[in-house]
Amino acid sequence: FQIVLFLINMSITDGTLRICGDEITVVRNLSGEIGSYALLAGSVQLTKPFQIETFQEVKFQTDSGIAAGDLVRRNRDNQYYLCTSVNKEGIFNVSEYLQGVLYKCNISGEVQRFRLTRTYNTEAPSMNWYSPSSGIIWGILNTFNQMNHDSEIGDITTAKVNLWLQSSVDVQPKDRFVSSGEKWIINTVDAHSFPGVKFIEVDVDTR
Repeated sequence: FQIVLFLINMSITDGTLRICGDEITVVRNLSGEIGSYALLAGSVQLTKPFQIETFQEVKFQTDSGIAAGDLVRRNRDNQYYLCTSVNKEGIFNVSEYLQGVLYKCNISGEVQRFRLTRTYNTEAPSMNWYSPSSGIIWGILNTFNQMNHDSEIGDITTAKVNLWLQSSVDVQPKDRFVSSGEKWIINTVDAHSFPGVKFIEVDVDTR
């Protein structure tokens, strides 16, 4: 089913750009879409270009039923966002809209898992990779520096990489995420700290 509303309005208040009228499609999991809706309003700080590119606070129709962990596809350019939180907003406990937080997806690919197979008369088993899920997986890849202190060497800065995926994605440690020829090994999977989202620590996979 599809619900389309066109609420075209743009205004700037206190350095904030507010946009109404974007049509979006909500994708709950890899099995398909749950419907199309109008994005009632989006709010980003004009003085924070990084946030404009990656992070937005938005309002959704209440009948969209959007939840944390859903993907949101902006229909006009097919850009995907991951919804990390949703709250009901209104007056006197009457819900007028859903307030959500969206992060722009910057990576797509597939999860691969290995199985060891042994061929007759071979000394060592071979590693064969297969995909436990079908379809393209969208997510967010983040790189940040972590400072550690060594008593002999001093401060050491190491780069850490994590991946955010929908909780519906079948992924576990020792899997790998493959995107445009790059391969990332899955070290840990945190499926509890962020509702609807799996927080995954990864490294470059050299296997």
